[in-house]
Amino acid sequence: MSRVGLLASGGTIISAADAVSGSLRPTLSIADVVREAGLDGEHALVCVEEHARAYSCDLTPAAMLGIVRRSAQLLDDHELDGLVVTHGSDTLEETAFLCDVLLDDPRPVVFTAAMKPAGERGSDGAANLRTAVRVAGARAARGLGVVVTVGADVHAARWVRKQDSFRLDAFASPGRPSLGAVTPSGVELWGCPPPRVRVPLPVSLSAPVAALPAYGDTPPELLRAVVAATGARGLVLEGAGMGNVPALLVPAVAELVGDGVVVAITTRTATGGTHAVYDSHGGAAALLAAGAVLAGALPTAKTRLLLMAIVATTPAPREAAELLRRAV
Repeated sequence: MSRVGLLASGGTIISAADAVSGSLRPTLSIADVVREAGLDGEHALVCVEEHARAYSCDLTPAAMLGIVRRSAQLLDDHELDGLVVTHGSDTLEETAFLCDVLLDDPRPVVFTAAMKPAGERGSDGAANLRTAVRVAGARAARGLGVVVTVGADVHAARWVRKQDSFRLDAFASPGRPSLGAVTPSGVELWGCPPPRVRVPLPVSLSAPVAALPAYGDTPPELLRAVVAATGARGLVLEGAGMGNVPALLVPAVAELVGDGVVVAITTRTATGGTHAVYDSHGGAAALLAAGAVLAGALPTAKTRLLLMAIVATTPAPREAAELLRRAV
């Protein structure tokens, strides 16, 4: 029997509607969800820890790093074969990705959540927990990296996105296949996981990194003002299409890079990623020439966390930019 543990960090999976107001509140314990899921016998958990009771939209990078650190400790302290992390769905993809980048361990770590609270028709928390435990205990999941399963599909943490605000099948890997699924017969895995570039586990994520969307009338002064106001060592600039921004921003990007700020370029599109095609005006090729790093298909929120981890452990801007290039 596989030794699987559970780390709970809050979210809808422990929430129920208030009898008077109808608003959702975290009124359950994770033990309640474990009992509802019927996790005994073959799928009994070795350890269950309630690490936090947070709404995931409130999770800071420091709190996300705390989940990564505690996951690593539980895996070792209890000699686990795999670990399940329950998490609010809003920012689950970010914490899962951070864990994937920082956790140097082949054992499965499976993030899951609920889209509907306990007591509501179609509540999915207990079923998702059962599914996640099966994946975490599967020998075939070893070496896949951190994965996410909300529903039947198994997604790579690097690729997965929350695509819908309330539907049960809210999570998908845009432009990518799932890694597999939990079927009535067991855990079936068929996809190739993405390559992983490890970043050293930082002591903290206190080095600020700013993120800004670029619009047609974004003033260059805004980029400089945000960096100055926050003391940011990195900036994630979200462009359009293949990573293109207004032409007047390119000199500002070059200036920031010259000042030692690592600038990453993402795109607002869900699939396709950034590509250095246009070298005139504000094209991604012009940004690349200005010293920015194109983040590929990695979305803005994940890129920001990755850059925070990199600048926390790699002080030299040139080296940090090179590690970012390899990691995206």
